[in-house]
Amino acid sequence: MSGHWHYDRGVLVESTVDHGDGTGTRTTYAADGSVESTETVAGLPLAGPPFASLDPAGALATLLVVVGALELVDAAAAIHVEPDHMIHEATAWTL
Repeated sequence: MSGHWHYDRGVLVESTVDHGDGTGTRTTYAADGSVESTETVAGLPLAGPPFASLDPAGALATLLVVVGALELVDAAAAIHVEPDHMIHEATAWTL
């Protein structure tokens, strides 16, 4: 299972989860974090964004998010990247 998360000014507004069988679920969120809508999507897998590897400070910030020492949005803002970039980096470490 993999996915994409879209943030607007640090707030999660949409996520798409790829179930690995060509289908997935797209969820949109309100500003307060509540679910606005959920729909089934087909024609997957998702193409990931072309992120460059993070520098050492970015890698450390990502690690601190993974272990729960920093919030994702705060860490991404500190190293001037989108949260999706850090998610991509952490996911790449698990492959």
